[in-house]
Amino acid sequence: MNKASLLVTSDLSPGASAENALAHLADQMAERNPAAVVIAGNLGETLRELESVLGLFKKKLSCPLAFLPGNQDLFFQEDLSSQNLWTHALRKKVESLGVRYLQTSTLEVGSTVISGSIGWYDYSSAIPELGRTQEYWIQSKLEHNVPDALRIDWEWSDLEFATLVSRSLSATLDSLESDPKTKDVVVVTHFPVFEWQLSPVFTGIGKDCYPRVLRAYQGNLNLGLEILQRSKVRHVVSGHVGIDGYRSVTKADGTLMKTFLTGSSPSAPSFVEVAIQ
Repeated sequence: MNKASLLVTSDLSPGASAENALAHLADQMAERNPAAVVIAGNLGETLRELESVLGLFKKKLSCPLAFLPGNQDLFFQEDLSSQNLWTHALRKKVESLGVRYLQTSTLEVGSTVISGSIGWYDYSSAIPELGRTQEYWIQSKLEHNVPDALRIDWEWSDLEFATLVSRSLSATLDSLESDPKTKDVVVVTHFPVFEWQLSPVFTGIGKDCYPRVLRAYQGNLNLGLEILQRSKVRHVVSGHVGIDGYRSVTKADGTLMKTFLTGSSPSAPSFVEVAIQ
């Protein structure tokens, strides 16, 4: 059976990425002749920036293009709250550009279905040795200078929102598990969902080393455990942390699942290629 390729990138904020760098990235991706492309969030802090980046990729690519939001895409704007962006404004803008909004839909490529979630953090990625409670992470978010503490203005707590998006993805995966037409599933998340995706980044000396503390707000390991329960999921790709990497992870049924990081950041835009059926 011939293999097709899925390309995934993320974290392409034009405020830090030169326009020619993004154009070069889009050209590189187009040259791979992919079956589909997913952009896994953090394209800017305004809808204008998001439209600029998605418009560029839409122009360069002839394949289906899907978008998944990251935390920066939900920063409140002068006339839009984070909740308005999440509930309708972001999806409306993305779909108006002819781009699939992967947070609330899926993308079919042959017998493979691509699903996604922002994968909001629930503090499960905090380093256990720090000995901090959930209450500590809730109360210390602003103190640790996490941008979301100042730029996200919805009423959900992190735990409430993480539960909301995790349940949504789990329901989608359950539906795909029971669908006889679906042979394989690829899950794309903005935030990392496996331990190995975080360990290379958040290391340091000392119990209160800033990068080690920050890790609590960078992933959702509980969502990763949920994904591992699904037999049809063959690949998981995550962004946000700006490094690349690949590792096979053992699922609940004993089979292996390939997991990736996009390796992309605003200063060094990149992508990962995943072979699909």
